[in-house]
Amino acid sequence: MKLLVDDRERKVLNSLLETNGIECEVKRLKTGDYVYNEICIERKTIDDFCSSILDGRLKKQVGRMKEEFKHCFILISGSICERKSNIKERSVLGQIVSLVVKHNVKIIMVDNDEQMAFAITRIIERLN
Repeated sequence: MKLLVDDRERKVLNSLLETNGIECEVKRLKTGDYVYNEICIERKTIDDFCSSILDGRLKKQVGRMKEEFKHCFILISGSICERKSNIKERSVLGQIVSLVVKHNVKIIMVDNDEQMAFAITRIIERLN
């Protein structure tokens, strides 16, 4: 089976995933950015994560992920300290803790695209 990649995702990550031996199929996904069997991965920059908290998008996205998939992940690129949003650091951390503890969504923080591709590859390998 191929890793399904949302067509709105950046192409550079697909190249890195294919370098790691993951075959990608690009198409429009209604839930998540990367889907493999029962695995759903939502990729966010730290600023998009903050925005999605503030506008309520995150709650809806997590709800759909949990309804449709057994394994749900949010991979966040960038550190909380780098955020440009006015949302408080404790609010961001509180949301991450809530996702992990109350909603059983796994959160992985990465610094760059190479780490993102590595994390996605390992998630698929470990859960496949």
